Amino acid sequence: MNRWDAFLATVLVVVGMGLYSPDLGHTLFFDDQFLITDNIYVHEISAENIGKWFTENSFAGGGRTSEYYRPLLIASFAGNYALHGAEPLGYFLFNNALHALTGVIVFLLILTLTRQRWLAFLTALVYVVHPIQSENIAFVS
Repeated sequence: MNRWDAFLATVLVVVGMGLYSPDLGHTLFFDDQFLITDNIYVHEISAENIGKWFTENSFAGGGRTSEYYRPLLIASFAGNYALHGAEPLGYFLFNNALHALTGVIVFLLILTLTRQRWLAFLTALVYVVHPIQSENIAFVS
């Protein structure tokens, strides 16, 4: 990656993080209560809890039953919970950063496939700013 590519990747990160920065002041809501706040399987990373992430539904630690099975999502919640408990800021920062970095990956993938820097940048920019992504970023669970 040359300096120009690094600059464009940085622009994608800044735009991605800036565009969704208003959600940093939000609280956890809806399913976040059962998946994070009340979920005893994310409150401590242990061998037993890791086993539960892969063998039970995602709501089980919160005392609920469902068909919702997302072990990697629960693992990410456990990592977030280990860093800052149920404080919402960390979860929203993680979602925003993950979205911005995914934009960089889109940029690098298109750049590698086409060798056309502006096509890659514009494609990644559309990915980063498109409003269809907003639910994935602004809604923690």
